[in-house]
Amino acid sequence: MKLYYNPNYYGKDTIIEYVFAISILMSLSFYLSWLLVPIIIPRFKNNQKDVNNNNLDVSSYKHGKGRLSIADLIHHQIYLIPLNYLCFLGTYQLYGNFESRWYGKTWESYMAIIVYISGNLIHIPITLMKEGTLSYRIQMLTHHFISITSFSYSLYNENILYFSCLMACCELSTLFLNQSFLLKEYTKSPLILAINGICLWLSFIFLRLVLFPYVIYAY
Repeated sequence: MKLYYNPNYYGKDTIIEYVFAISILMSLSFYLSWLLVPIIIPRFKNNQKDVNNNNLDVSSYKHGKGRLSIADLIHHQIYLIPLNYLCFLGTYQLYGNFESRWYGKTWESYMAIIVYISGNLIHIPITLMKEGTLSYRIQMLTHHFISITSFSYSLYNENILYFSCLMACCELSTLFLNQSFLLKEYTKSPLILAINGICLWLSFIFLRLVLFPYVIYAY
């Protein structure tokens, strides 16, 4: 497999190859995150793994508070960094004109969608294995199915990659959402939590409440 930066090596014939390779890397990332939990999370280091489900000071009940759930948060933070970089860069590269927005493609926009699809695929078994309510699992699995289907359509047909990257830019807000859960494992500082909360709400407003209607209008 030619898994290196090659602007001439991408297209519908390489989708499965890239998704397979990126999915393997993400699986390793999740396993590494799982190994890191008892090393970097204070309550696991102190053997205080069990917490009251009504205790909102630690993580989120919906996402679970066990080792697998915390590993998922750590892995997701790692995954979101290259995803957001590729999505924003791909959006910028294809914004230029009507033709590029509808039919243009770049290596970065292609890889942004590959990474997004791979992340959703890997999260399906994680969602089934970790703690969480039934409604949470149904919501997440539905989200993954719709995301994989719609983004795969764009990738295979090699059009509207601009709109796919633009919509995936919303995941920047998820970075701050995950951070809000992880911060509760380390600190109760009102200032730190408030700063992250402000970043979360600003990103949520502009990258979800404003962005999605704009995409529908522009499309």
